[in-house]
Amino acid sequence: MERVSGRRVYSLGKKEVQLSPNERKMGYFYEMVSPIQKRATLHTILLIDGSSLMAAHLEDLKDLVTETVKSIGKKHKLSLLLFGGEGELIGLIEQATLEEPQQIIDQLHRQLEECCGDGECVLSEALAEVFLWATQRSSFEKMQVIIVTTGHLYSKRYPLSIEWSRCYGWMLDLFSHHVMTYVVGMGNCYLPFLVRLAKTGQTGDFYPYCEAIRYRRRLKRWISCLKTQENRQWVIENQDYFLMGQTNRVRHPKRIEQVSQLIVTFDGALSLEGELIKINPSVISESMEEQFRLAYSYYLLKHRFIHEASQLLRETSLFSVVYEGYSVNELKQSLVYLDEGASRHQISDSLNSRFSVFDVLKRLLDDPFTQLYYRAERPLVVSDSRNDLCFTASFLGKPARVVTVKASQTKMNVYFTVKLCGVVQKNHRDAKREAYVYRTYDLIKNGELVQKTLTCRLSHKLRQELKQNGIFLKPCPFDASLDEIDLSCLKLTHFQIIPPDASEKIAKGLYELEVLSTKETLLKCLRQHQPEYSEKRAGYKGGGSREYRVNGEGVFIPARVEAATLKMKGYEGDVICWGIENFNRYQVAQRCYEDICQTMLLTSEPILHFLNKEIQRVRQRRLGLSNEIYFFRMQTLLCGQSIFNFEKRNEKKRQHRRYGAIKQSFSQQKIGDLVVFENKQELFITF
Repeated sequence: MERVSGRRVYSLGKKEVQLSPNERKMGYFYEMVSPIQKRATLHTILLIDGSSLMAAHLEDLKDLVTETVKSIGKKHKLSLLLFGGEGELIGLIEQATLEEPQQIIDQLHRQLEECCGDGECVLSEALAEVFLWATQRSSFEKMQVIIVTTGHLYSKRYPLSIEWSRCYGWMLDLFSHHVMTYVVGMGNCYLPFLVRLAKTGQTGDFYPYCEAIRYRRRLKRWISCLKTQENRQWVIENQDYFLMGQTNRVRHPKRIEQVSQLIVTFDGALSLEGELIKINPSVISESMEEQFRLAYSYYLLKHRFIHEASQLLRETSLFSVVYEGYSVNELKQSLVYLDEGASRHQISDSLNSRFSVFDVLKRLLDDPFTQLYYRAERPLVVSDSRNDLCFTASFLGKPARVVTVKASQTKMNVYFTVKLCGVVQKNHRDAKREAYVYRTYDLIKNGELVQKTLTCRLSHKLRQELKQNGIFLKPCPFDASLDEIDLSCLKLTHFQIIPPDASEKIAKGLYELEVLSTKETLLKCLRQHQPEYSEKRAGYKGGGSREYRVNGEGVFIPARVEAATLKMKGYEGDVICWGIENFNRYQVAQRCYEDICQTMLLTSEPILHFLNKEIQRVRQRRLGLSNEIYFFRMQTLLCGQSIFNFEKRNEKKRQHRRYGAIKQSFSQQKIGDLVVFENKQELFITF
C-alpha cells in the first residue's frame, strides 16, 4: 500500500486478461481509496485592493465586507488580506471563525479606514501568497478567493503586461489546486483585464459591484458552490487503462473524481499524480478476475460489441446479465457465438445493421454540415375561403428544407418542421405573390416509423461512416447532390443496457431545460422593451401584404378556422410528462436576470442584436438538449426499460366530459438535490 496525495493505493496483483477474441494483455490491478471524509472546513479569502484608487470606494468596500461577514456561518473561516505594492500584504484577519460577527465588522471597518490608500497595486504577489496557503491547507478544507479591485494595476518592478501574465499564471495554479476564484470589480474598473482574469481559472466568475443586496445574492451562490465542490480528484497519467467503476477504457491521461476506484492498467505500472505505484507480483484472485470480466463485458455491450462480450461472459457464473440488457431476438443472435458448432458466417449478417433509426438520426443532427430535406408525394394547397386566397407549394419534385427536428415531450413521436415555398393567388385570376408556409410532418408516430426514407445533403465524413455501417444510400432522383437513406431495413432502436448514472444525467438535463426556458422568456421580455423592436413584427408591415395575408418575413398566414369547423382526428396512447418538482423558478429567474444584465454591461454590440443572438443560442441549446433527453426516453420505452425508479406513486381515475375515463398516475423520485416527477395519463384524445 502507498499513499499519494492523502489517498491509499493498493496493488492487488496482475494477470494476463482476454479483452477480445484477438486481444490479450497483461493487466495490473489497483484499488484507490480515499480516507474517511470528515466534515469539510470552508475557508473564504477576501483579497482587497488597498491602492489609492480604492479610497474613493471606501463606503462600498465597507458594505461589501459587512455582507461577506454576515453571509458566512460561524463554522466558516474568513481571511481578509489587503494588498498594495510588492511584498505589501496586510492580514486584517486570518482564518478567523465568526463567533461575534458585529465586533469583527466594526474592527474591519476601522482597519480599512487606516490602511487603504497605497499608491501601488500589485496583485501577483498577493496571489502567490494565497497559492502558498492553498498548498499547505488540510485535505478537508475547501477554499475560495474573492478578489476585490478596480483592475488598474501598477508596479514599479514589472511592466504592466508582465504583471498581468503573472496574475493569469497564479490563477491557473489556484485552479489546479481546486481553489475557486472570483473577481469583484469596484467603481470604474478595467473590464478587459478583470473579465479575462475571472475566466482564467475556468470555474471563476466576474461581478461588477453595484449594490450590497446584489452582492449578497452572488456571494450566497458562491458559498453554495463551495459547499458542493468535490476535492477528491486523481490525475491518471497512463495511456491505456480500464476504470472498472465507470466501465470505461481510456487511452489518454485523465482526471477522475470518484471516492474509490478500481483500475486496471495495460501499459505498465499505474502512474498517479506523477508517481509510479509498485506492482504486486502475485496473481489476482479468481473473484477479482470474474469481476473484471463482467465490467469489461458491460463496456463492450455499451459499445454494441455483443459477440465479443458474449465470449468474455461465457466463462463466468454471471452470464445471465445478458438477459437484463437485450431483447430476445438480439440475445438469440448473440448466443449463436456461444454454440459449439456455430460459424463466423452465421453471425456476420447481424453486424451489418449496427446503426438503428435513432442512431442515424442522432448522427444527422449532430453533424453541422448535414442538412435534412422533405420530399412530398403530392403538392400542398392551403385555402383561405374567407379571403378567397389559395396558397400552392411549388414542389416540382424539389425537396423542401427541414427547419427543425423535434422529439415530443409527452408522446412517442418524432416530427420535423418543413419550410415550403410557393405562391399565393387571389380569386384564381389575380397576380401571384411569392410566400412560404411551415408545416409539420411525422417521422415516428406512436413508436412506429412513418417516413421510410430520409433525404439529406451529407458531409463526406458522415457519408463514409454510414456506408461502412451498412446503411444503404442512393442519389435523390430530383437532385444528384442529395442522398436518400433507406430506413425501412433498420431497427427503430437497438436494445441496450441503461447506464447506472442515466437517471442522474436525465434529472440534470430536465433541470437545465427549465433554466433555459426561463432564460429564453426573460430575453424575449427584455427584447420587447427595446425601442428598436417593433411589437407588430409579425403583422403585415415591412414588405408584407395585407391583401395576400403575407407578413413582412414572407410567411402566408390564413385566417383562423372556428373550432366547430375543425376536422377532428384522434390520438390513443399514454401521455407522459417529466419535470422537476422542486424547481424554484423565481430564484432561477433572478439569477438569470443578473447574468443577462451583467453580460449586457460587458458587450459592445447593440443591445437588440445581442438579445437576438442570445435568444437564438438558448433556443438551439434547449432544442438539442430536449431531443437528447426524449430520444433516450423513447428508446428505453420501446425496449421496456425504465430510467427512473419512482419511490412515490399516486394513482387515480377521473371522468372527463369529452375524453371519457382518464387514468392518471403521479410519481416522484429524489435524485441528489432534485425531485423528478412523472405525470402519466392513459386516455383517448381528440383534437
